[in-house]
Amino acid sequence: MQFDDGVSVPMHYLNPTSAIPLVPVTMNCTVPPIPTSDRAYRVGTALREMLKAYPGSERIAVLATGGLSHEPGGPRYFWVDEEFDLWFLDLLKKGDHEALLRECTLERMEAAGSGGTAELLAWILTLAFTTGSAEVLAYMPAIAWRTGTGMVVWNNLAA
Repeated sequence: MQFDDGVSVPMHYLNPTSAIPLVPVTMNCTVPPIPTSDRAYRVGTALREMLKAYPGSERIAVLATGGLSHEPGGPRYFWVDEEFDLWFLDLLKKGDHEALLRECTLERMEAAGSGGTAELLAWILTLAFTTGSAEVLAYMPAIAWRTGTGMVVWNNLAA
């Protein structure tokens, strides 16, 4: 499997010698049919249950990548929807999974950037591994990169 920047860049910094085994989980986020937020969350829940049942003693990290608002190659290619990005990050900070799943629809993501913003489905899949609020470590509307960029961490894991 060839990796794009969503995997290769974080692994360059987190696992530079490739000493840690990697199991990538990829999902369609650009071409219909695109999964809904609820579907991504349910896949995350299934993965969480599978990993809980794993008999090994290894520690497991779950990492999601994907840009916030962006529209690669579209008419709004150099536009970042900062209002949407901050709204999404605020939902993560509030820690209300049900509200996020209800409010963060594909239509809302597409309005913030067609063909790119749905990368947030990876964040939503990861949400299934957590409880409570996320800590927003960074946010930058990176016009030069043509995307909203952010970083969050959850310190409370789902049982």
